[in-house]
Formats: sequence, C-alpha cells, structure tokens
Amino acid sequence: MCIAESKELFKRLKADKPFSNKVITAGSMMERMEIILSCGFDCTKDELQMVLEKYTEEVSSFGCSHNALC
Repeated sequence: MCIAESKELFKRLKADKPFSNKVITAGSMMERMEIILSCGFDCTKDELQMVLEKYTEEVSSFGCSHNALC
C-alpha cells in the first residue's frame, strides 16, 4: 500500500461510519482484509493494522472507543 492509498483508507474510515463500523467489528483480521480488498484497497495485514491503529488512536483522542459510539 502506498502512502497515498493509506491516507485514502484512513479518510474513508473517518468519513464513512458504516464502512468503519463494518471493518472494526469484523470478527478477525482476515475478515477486515477481505472488506478492505473488496473496496479496492490493496494492502498487507501489517499495513492495515497500522492504519487501524492510527484510526483508533484518533477516535480515542475524542473520548470515544469507536466512532460508532460517538
């Protein structure tokens, strides 16, 4: 995943609550990978983990454990 694609995934997670809910609540990292890949993002498990960690850190900084709860 290039930096631009990583930023696009991060933006989509922030902007599209149904999408981020689906990704975050998936039962496993494999399911998350399938969701991300089906949406046209090409990444490794480690790259996805990095983007999700950044996303959850940002959401947590707003006092929420997940944006669906905000």
